[in-house]
Amino acid sequence: MSLLIAFHDSNRAVVCSDDRAISFNAAGEPEESLERACKFILIGALIFVAVGRSDVCRALNAGMRRMLAADSFSVVELARILPEMLRRQWAARKVDPHGPLIYDALETAIIGHDGGRIRSFVFTPALTSFHINTSAFDTMTSGTIIARIFDANIVVTE
Repeated sequence: MSLLIAFHDSNRAVVCSDDRAISFNAAGEPEESLERACKFILIGALIFVAVGRSDVCRALNAGMRRMLAADSFSVVELARILPEMLRRQWAARKVDPHGPLIYDALETAIIGHDGGRIRSFVFTPALTSFHINTSAFDTMTSGTIIARIFDANIVVTE
């Protein structure tokens, strides 16, 4: 299991995570890998988070870097176009029919300042493109997003 924690208030955001990755032994059981997995990247003033299947996350990180190198998008604009990109990438993944479903997961987020405040959006394309705008709650002065990967559980607390 991987852990990523993102905290934001209206003016700043902090993201931290482990860099653990797993592989599967001959019996199909997960074991910690020597490989490391980057779970978030900073591109300009935007933070892109991708946790779950390492192959999908690497492809998304590379695509996001290319896209933002070629054009400029606000965090809100990215939140509008990201769900379709995620759905396509998720649908194109190689599925292991013998692999445990609990490890076939992806959760992503985009965090950035929109000129007035920090905006944060979380997406889970594996769960029918569930997404939440964590900065949309009027009563939320700060938000903590804890994504526990591989059991597709996102908790948002004030």
